[in-house]
Amino acid sequence: GIIIVGAGRIFRVFGGTLEQTGGGFSGTGELDLQDATVIGSDFQHAAGMNMRLRNSTIAANLSNEGFVWVASASAISGGLVTLPGSTIRIATDGAVGSSTLTVSSGFTNFGTIELSSIGSTYGSTLDVGSGTLVNDAVGIINVLPRNN
Repeated sequence: GIIIVGAGRIFRVFGGTLEQTGGGFSGTGELDLQDATVIGSDFQHAAGMNMRLRNSTIAANLSNEGFVWVASASAISGGLVTLPGSTIRIATDGAVGSSTLTVSSGFTNFGTIELSSIGSTYGSTLDVGSGTLVNDAVGIINVLPRNN
């Protein structure tokens, strides 16, 4: 089913497992996954929705239309689709050390991927485990200057 998170609201999974069997998240709120795992088949992250991954794993096929912020070490072990208008930002802010997103298999980027370091000397990494990262003609990979 679909979980709708309204504006100014946060749906938080802390230290547990969320099984999402089809559907996904929509609304204009935020999905906050900390030390958590999402399992299931297909997981849709709708446009206008924010997701924060902190030491978490999405063990499902993720279709991203929204904004995903990765802090610390997180992984997507299912397939990944980044649609036009979507953003994945892998960023460290000095409080979490380095930030890494590991995607288990290759994918084609149709959205925006940003690597950032805000107020920190730590780095941000996108690790594609196997296969190839293809940046489509409409895809953007933006390595932002260190801001500290």
